[in-house]
Amino acid sequence: MVSMAPAKSTMLDATPFGGRIALLTVSRALMSVAEIAAMAKQQPEFSLIAFEEGSKPWPVQTRGQAGYRAPQDPATLPRSAAPFSAPKMTPEPPAKTTLRKDDDGAWTLSGGWKLTPAPTVTATAERDFEAGFHPEGWWTATVPGTVLTTMVDRGVYPDPDYGLNTWRFRSR
Repeated sequence: MVSMAPAKSTMLDATPFGGRIALLTVSRALMSVAEIAAMAKQQPEFSLIAFEEGSKPWPVQTRGQAGYRAPQDPATLPRSAAPFSAPKMTPEPPAKTTLRKDDDGAWTLSGGWKLTPAPTVTATAERDFEAGFHPEGWWTATVPGTVLTTMVDRGVYPDPDYGLNTWRFRSR
């Protein structure tokens, strides 16, 4: 066992050792007083010694990552007496489809995107791509956006960024 500083101090205002240790030598054999004195006479150039961290300079975090490895303890989940907010439909974007050529030579199709849950699709894939196909009952998609963005905008789900609405999705 090697001890670099006292584990406990007898002085009341003592702070723990927080310095750097340079040129530590561990010997397998017991050294004589003369050998120790000879080592002590060697004065190193401390400005040339490169120190390295023995560990990372940040504290170890355990509780902050707990939810990633195991389900969170139900007693620590947020609670609210307020009910979840109801879904609210926003106005649909214009259904006009436009195709325009961009400055870089790419073509951009905007508007006219539709979305529906897969189990409700009754048409075949070939029928979906025929000219004049009109998807009845499909939602007008919010572009740019995700499937969830469209479902929130069409009033299927409440806004997950409001209150504790995100917890509603976790229980499903």
